[in-house]
Amino acid sequence: MSAFVKLLTASSVAALVLALQLSAAHAGAWVQKKHGYFFKLSGTYFYSTEEYDNQGNIREIREDEPGITNTSYQEVTATGYLEYGVTERLTLVSNLPFKIITSKRTEIVDPGDPFRNVEVVTGGLSDLTISGRFLLSGGAIPISLQAGAKVPLGYDASPPDQGAPLGSGKVDIEGFILAGASLYPVPAYLTGQFGYRVRSGTGIADEYLFQLEFGLTPGPWLFKATLDGLYSASTPPPQGSSTTTTTNLDVLKIIPTVGFSITPRFGIGAELIHTLEGKNTVAGTTYVVAVVLSR
Repeated sequence: MSAFVKLLTASSVAALVLALQLSAAHAGAWVQKKHGYFFKLSGTYFYSTEEYDNQGNIREIREDEPGITNTSYQEVTATGYLEYGVTERLTLVSNLPFKIITSKRTEIVDPGDPFRNVEVVTGGLSDLTISGRFLLSGGAIPISLQAGAKVPLGYDASPPDQGAPLGSGKVDIEGFILAGASLYPVPAYLTGQFGYRVRSGTGIADEYLFQLEFGLTPGPWLFKATLDGLYSASTPPPQGSSTTTTTNLDVLKIIPTVGFSITPRFGIGAELIHTLEGKNTVAGTTYVVAVVLSR
């Protein structure tokens, strides 16, 4: 092993792993060491009264539906994300969210009749994602493949009273290619991924996914910016509202993050997930806090 690689391993790898894993699932081409683990518990909050239509224009949620006004969408989520190193090259990855979604609207049947305020709450486990990440080549520029499935966990895909679903209720298969690079001696890194998701169900289009990320890791700190995209493989068709379906959408998000490693095994983080553009999806910003345990 060269002196450069030894120095990189001693000074950078731990910070890089924490930095990469404070982000969303599938982030980074790095894998866990054998029998090592990484666990992230995050809480998120999102609220909006706006959505993107299938042309990418921002409008009030369900504004085209007659007799419906003052619609809002709120989502509170707790997510557990786990990585476990089976071997030095293979890491198992799982992601499980628990969501509570509150949708509100005012219904007006006739202008002269009393209006009806409706509040619908749907909650429970969303989709479990299980996958494996295999390191093809290591060193300062790792390249990995990751593949897995997203499985619904018994929720109602069509909640009563037009409630917001927790997922599509269908099994999806997805695969990614991931690459990363250390910018040593600068305490920084780059990472990216590109993937494809095969979605099941009639009228549900497959999806392209990508992510690009740049991070700085001075000492115990992490500062990073992530560009995260999901695009339907076919042109998103018109639909009633992004709050009553989870299919055939486009979305591009920017995710600034700050993290701090309190000990080598424990860290905390906070981030914003802001939608830059989209189609058939809600508009707005998600607020995230997280704690991380690793070995």
